[in-house]
Amino acid sequence: NQETGQPVGSAEDYVRDGLMFGQLSGGQKHLIYVLRCFASRPDVMLCDELLGGLDAFRQPRVLHMLRRLKNEANMAVLYISCELNQLRLVADSFAFLESGRKHLIYV
Repeated sequence: NQETGQPVGSAEDYVRDGLMFGQLSGGQKHLIYVLRCFASRPDVMLCDELLGGLDAFRQPRVLHMLRRLKNEANMAVLYISCELNQLRLVADSFAFLESGRKHLIYV
């Protein structure tokens, strides 16, 4: 966040204090991995089912962070998902396959 100088928040914002990594749930560990990727600010990010394993509360927060980071860092994101509503939240354009045919949509 802006106050701490960290662009996407810290793990402490999303998991309980005082727990060691091994004590976290699978979803919490997944979130830590996602936040570490965001913090590295790569030029290109491949997100394959990024929200898998995250609870419904954290999913929109992670998508919002990804969208903000994508825009602020001018980062290219290849986002792979079966959930079209997720794609609409982060994509400038997207392609999907239907009966072996590719369709490209610009948002």
